[in-house]
Amino acid sequence: MIRHSDSNRDTGVRYLILTSLFLTGAVQLELDLSPNNGTIVTIGSNMTFTCSVIPCNETGSMVLLYRHVQKLFSGICNETFNITDRRFEFSCNSAECMYSLNVYDVDITDHKRPMLCIYRSSSEDMLIKTTSIGVLDDTYNFTTISPTGPFVDGESVDFKCCFQREDSPDTTLSFQCHGELITQEIDNFTCLNLNVSIDIDQNRTKCKCTAQSKDMSFDVSSELQLVINQYDLLFELSPITNVVFDTSTTLACRVAGLQYPFAFGHWEYHNGKEDKSLISSIISNETKLLTVNNITYEKMGIYYCTVVDVRKNNSIIANASTELYVQGMY
Repeated sequence: MIRHSDSNRDTGVRYLILTSLFLTGAVQLELDLSPNNGTIVTIGSNMTFTCSVIPCNETGSMVLLYRHVQKLFSGICNETFNITDRRFEFSCNSAECMYSLNVYDVDITDHKRPMLCIYRSSSEDMLIKTTSIGVLDDTYNFTTISPTGPFVDGESVDFKCCFQREDSPDTTLSFQCHGELITQEIDNFTCLNLNVSIDIDQNRTKCKCTAQSKDMSFDVSSELQLVINQYDLLFELSPITNVVFDTSTTLACRVAGLQYPFAFGHWEYHNGKEDKSLISSIISNETKLLTVNNITYEKMGIYYCTVVDVRKNNSIIANASTELYVQGMY
């Protein structure tokens, strides 16, 4: 039987421990998550959560999770990802082991919501770190309305009426804006959301966000006057056209960026004797054509390309004109 001395056994144990520490240290990673927990952010501002892997000597997989949005990063990346909810934007730079989430237009519902950073290394080790922000309204009011504008006729806007007081049972939050009214019974931080298609008829009207307790211990409100600008339509229309009798010609009308609630209407024709609405072919949301066949004097005149507001029974909001005339007519 071979016996080992205690000194040899101790030396072997120490060697195993040192080897274990060395191997563990070689893959030991840390997460750096900013901003620090409890950092105060003002309502309406923009802020960025950033999660970094230290040291940056490998490429694993990272998950960023905040509220209802999350993003998995795996492998090499250096790009930006827009989320359907336009308040959130993810980005990554794997060369620097840095992963970020931009939060735009911070509101009171972001208060103390945890931001979760989860990293899985190439050796399947998992690291988790969290942080959260405190949200402060620098107007010292209990209610806020966002965004504040100005707006453009026809654009889609997500309005928010937010109440910023904790532990407020039996409270009614109401939001009147753009001709609509919504209410909700609440007891804590809450935002009412209202999506509208901006109508220039609502220019200079006021939005009002009101929180009122049942016992009338508080009755607070915020107001916003809407400033709405006309939608600038950029027409590209066929020039004045010199035509020949009994031939045909095609008029083209293009409006870049044309979209709901605006659309092409009929072509309108005026020659001093009669007015007509003419049906044309629509090539796309931005382009329509009108073919004038068998040209005669009766078809000479001014042709108007019209754009209508579909919300208002297709009423014409803008037009541009061109003219047909017979060769030698002038």
